[in-house]
Amino acid sequence: MKIQPIEPLLWHCNDPNTAIEAARRHATKAATNATIVFAAVLDNPESTAAELGEITELGHIETQRRLSDLTRKGKISKRPARKCSVKNTNMTTWIVVLEYKQRSF
Repeated sequence: MKIQPIEPLLWHCNDPNTAIEAARRHATKAATNATIVFAAVLDNPESTAAELGEITELGHIETQRRLSDLTRKGKISKRPARKCSVKNTNMTTWIVVLEYKQRSF
């Protein structure tokens, strides 16, 4: 299945101009990373953000940010927490929303 790039939400309407400028500079990379994270969730359902961060080699923080983008866009969904194999703490797990799993991009 070919996965289309996913445009992330990078700033809020009340953010200062400096934050908006920085977000615009990061936009292409964030879209690429969101696509990478989406593919990782598709291939590794019910993984935590830290586990996905290791799988994708994007790290926990960037992966968590892209998971938030994907959730706001309705492409993935939170699942019950479980003990993370990376952080050794209870963390939310993630799955691809069924309509996006079945749809051919």
